[in-house]
Amino acid sequence: MKLIRILLAYILGFTVMSGVAGAKNTPTDFDNKYFVVASSGLAIGTCNMPCSESDTLCGGKLLPTLAVRIDGSNVEFHQQSGFLVCHDVILPTPVAVGTVLLSTKSSVDKHEGRYCLLLQTVFPVTVTRGVGAFAHSSMEHGAMSLRIHLDDPTKVELIGPALGKWLTQTDSLTSAVALSAKLNHLTAEKSVKQIRVGMTFEEVENVLGVPDTRVDLDHKVLFKYATLTVTFQDGKVIDVQ
Repeated sequence: MKLIRILLAYILGFTVMSGVAGAKNTPTDFDNKYFVVASSGLAIGTCNMPCSESDTLCGGKLLPTLAVRIDGSNVEFHQQSGFLVCHDVILPTPVAVGTVLLSTKSSVDKHEGRYCLLLQTVFPVTVTRGVGAFAHSSMEHGAMSLRIHLDDPTKVELIGPALGKWLTQTDSLTSAVALSAKLNHLTAEKSVKQIRVGMTFEEVENVLGVPDTRVDLDHKVLFKYATLTVTFQDGKVIDVQ
């Protein structure tokens, strides 16, 4: 009987340890991580025409997401349909080395042999709008659905090196901003530093764009973005976290 109990304890212990190990080694390990673009050639999606909350053809809430296919050092993307997201089409907008991205969702396509990771810009990127005398710069957000070809997309050990050819993973937003600055892409660092105490709603939106969520709390208002929160009191910035 004692031997049976020992065997049962061993089997149960092995099962528990195996489950824990499996939980720590899944493709979702790359969800909700900060990445910095390490090689040129990637692109995010932007709408052919900027959307607003009041648009009937696009709500202005969903980020235009560009499907970007990667196979080793080869990258492929093209203009795509913007149905329900943009007025007409989603345009590829190249992102510079040093651009900070946040991963939000991953999936595995076993049939196609691809690991898919959804990445969105943390800070607005510069998009050129109009042509000729009407050309102007606009600060906008966008996203990419990065689809990486792998021999086995379920194996975590293959995902990291494949991502590493294009993106550098960091452990925090602070690290990502520091790396971005080191790569001479100062947009992220400047965006954070430009938010100062005393700024108005409009001034903050001109730097960071429209917030993902606005929370009204009596005399305070919170602008919540993917990676930071700006606190206003009586219409003026009092804190950034």
